[in-house]
Formats: sequence, structure tokens, C-alpha cells
Amino acid sequence: MTPSPGFPNEHTPIGSTRYYVARFAPAEERDAQALLLALHASLMALPRECTDPGVARTKLAWWREQLLEAGDRASHPLARSLAGLSRDQQPERAYLERLLDNLRDEIDNRPVTSGADLDNHCRGSGGTLCAMLTALGGGDAGQLACAEAIGQFTRRVEIVRDLGHDIRRRRCYLPREHLKEHRIDLERIFDHQTQQRLTVLLTEFAAEARQRLDHALGQLPRTAHHPLGSAFALAMVKDALLSEIAADGFRVLNQRTGLPPLRKLWISWRSHRRSRRARGLSPRR
Repeated sequence: MTPSPGFPNEHTPIGSTRYYVARFAPAEERDAQALLLALHASLMALPRECTDPGVARTKLAWWREQLLEAGDRASHPLARSLAGLSRDQQPERAYLERLLDNLRDEIDNRPVTSGADLDNHCRGSGGTLCAMLTALGGGDAGQLACAEAIGQFTRRVEIVRDLGHDIRRRRCYLPREHLKEHRIDLERIFDHQTQQRLTVLLTEFAAEARQRLDHALGQLPRTAHHPLGSAFALAMVKDALLSEIAADGFRVLNQRTGLPPLRKLWISWRSHRRSRRARGLSPRR
């Protein structure tokens, strides 16, 4: 199916987190936000859909040409629509390059060895997406830095949620140094004793992710945070998801937890509303 630019599109279907994040964005930004969300989803799906690394690298090279070189001559509808945005809505080239470079590391199955590797990965995926969404609203340097931190949090939650699926495709985004510290052997990850250790690791992982998020939000002045609305909404949906996963004992190896659409609608609406108030995005727990 050919992606349809604008809102909604096939990557922002009704009921999805991406739909509600864009749905409550300012009307003048909604189509552009939906376009960025669709682009991010299309790129992040590439390593999962292409099991042959050679084919994936070829597609990545094609995407790089479409996004960075082709301009309005691009053949892909998303790339062509992106080029058609007004100058103040087009994402910076550096953001697109960061997304593509992160995708290259995914395809090459670059190992996540340390916490620094994890930070780089999360910054190149969720962090970049949230920064682009915030830039659409004219975010300043402080807000863009906060958006990157928010996006890193969202990616960390996705890593927890998708752990079982990723391990089955022989990919793990938990840093190897953390696995070693907790004496977790991925080859024996489904053993009962190993799963107990994994629960401890994920509990610490989730706590650190939330601490980082709260610290980033706490650094912002208590003024209107309108440009951060969509990034904040995305983070609050992921935060609620993380709470559900934790309440279920981090049983992520054999199941994938999700939130019902009505709950995502409520969280996103409330988060966008909070971002328009001059009270600051204080920690909410």
C-alpha cells in the first residue's frame, strides 16, 4: 500500500498512539506532524521487514537519496511530500541524516555494548523524532534538548515492550554491560532463574528511564511549552504503557503489552492540554 501523506495516513491509523499524538496537535502543524510520524515509522520498519542485510542496505541507500538529494523529484510519496513542506516546516538535514545513520547501525546489527551506545541509539531514533516534532512548533534550544530526552525515554520503553520479539530475531538493545552485571546469558534468557534476574534488570532500567525524563522536564522554565506538546503526549502514553508492563511483572518475553485506544486518546488530549498551560511540565507521578 502506498503511504498517504497528511493526516491521517496509513502510519497514523485511528486507535494508534501516533494518531492521537497528531490528532491533538495544532491544526496548522497536524499534517506535517503526521508526515514525520509516517516517515519515522517507515524507516524504523526497514530492518524488521528486510531480513537480508544486503537488500536492507540497498533500500537504505535509496531512502538516503530520496530524502537528502532528490527533493521534489523524489518518487516516494513521503519523501516528495516532505520536500513540499514550507521551509519553516521542513526538518533539518541533520535530523534526517541522524535517522538514516541510526538505521544503518540497525541493519549492520551494531551491538549495544554500553550505556553510551544505548543513549546514541535512543537519540538517533525516538530522540530525533521528538526533536523534529518540536521544531515544527518553533521550539527553542532548551525545548529541543528536552524533546530529545523525551524521545530517548519513549525508545527505552519500546525496548522493554519489544524485548521478547527482538531477542527472537537475535537482537537485544539492553547494553551488554548491564546483562553481564546481572549475570544474564541471552542464550538462556527463557530459563526461569534468568528471567528472575531479567526482571530485576528491567525494573532498574525503567526507573533510570523515568528519572532521566523527570530531570529533563524539570530543567525547563515554568512557561508555556506549546512546541513540546506532541513529544510530551508521546512520552506520557509510553509512561502509562511502562506502568502496565511493570504492574504485570515485566513479562515481556512472551507477550507484547499495549494500551486501549480510549486510554491513549485521554492521555494524549490531557498531555497536549498541559503543554499549553504556563505551569511547567512537572513530574506527574
